[in-house]
Amino acid sequence: MAYATKWADLKPIPTEGLEAWHQVEAGTNTSILAPDFSGKGRHYTVAAGNSPVLSQSPLMGELGYYFNGSRDPLQWTGSVTAKHVFIVMAFEKTAFTGYEGVLSGLTVGNIFTSENTGTKFFAFGPNSSGYSYRKADVALADTNQQAPMNLQFALIEQILPGIGISMNGLQVGKQLVETPARLFQGWYMWDAIYSTLQTGHKKVAILEHIATRFRLWPMVSSGLNVWPFQPEWNGSLPTDKLTLESTAVSGKTKGRSKSTAKKNFELGFTARRTEEYDAACAFWDYHYPGSSFIFRDYGFDPERDTEVTFKSELSTQRNSYHDIDYSFQSRQV
Repeated sequence: MAYATKWADLKPIPTEGLEAWHQVEAGTNTSILAPDFSGKGRHYTVAAGNSPVLSQSPLMGELGYYFNGSRDPLQWTGSVTAKHVFIVMAFEKTAFTGYEGVLSGLTVGNIFTSENTGTKFFAFGPNSSGYSYRKADVALADTNQQAPMNLQFALIEQILPGIGISMNGLQVGKQLVETPARLFQGWYMWDAIYSTLQTGHKKVAILEHIATRFRLWPMVSSGLNVWPFQPEWNGSLPTDKLTLESTAVSGKTKGRSKSTAKKNFELGFTARRTEEYDAACAFWDYHYPGSSFIFRDYGFDPERDTEVTFKSELSTQRNSYHDIDYSFQSRQV
């Protein structure tokens, strides 16, 4: 069955090709059961006695599963093909002292396992073969798959085009059946496993879901956060620049630029849920005033990124229950 809950309904993720979707809902998850919200019935289970601890995590106090490095993995037995895998998690250590498995099949199908030293994931497939790893939506080379360390949570993803990876089940907290066991130490919060690639508006929907629930923002390679929510309209204000003009006695006018051209944006968001508005406020509060971020304009193909700063308050109008309009102005840096 599909589990209809607040977070499943609030910011829906794409369902085409969705093979499994595990999250944590109070009153639904237990220490030995992580239900599958995809409707495919691929629930994670584990025997009582040495299960991970279902507890309040360091990530906004959200419930998550804590693995201390010796816990049994959450598992589902069956057959699934993965082409695009998303997971929200964090390792506890600042550097690895051995291999740690985060997500894999039971005996076949490697997705996320750390290297035995350092701070990177092991690269099971090179970028040259079409594999791709992303952390906070930033693509990293197969030789530099930086992992979320020291309880710094992130959305990570593995893209496996072509025929994908065949897996004889799913398990979180261990790599396959390696000996000695390669067990996870850290927090696991959420995953979505797809048999199709999630691009364009589908990927945007996933990023919005993660931003709304966990306040984990997409980023660019420079380290700047990307504004995560799409407006109903991109009300661009005039492009301008600072100029210096003078008029001679003869009446002739001279002018010169004091800056490059700068774009201005006025962005409106209508009929949004309270949870999105709260996340938008958190983003605005962190960056205002003066801290720049990226506005990604999907009015262009391909989309265009502009580094901007907030130039106004976050204007708000509450229409009714869970129905909020908000807007802001920003200016190119």
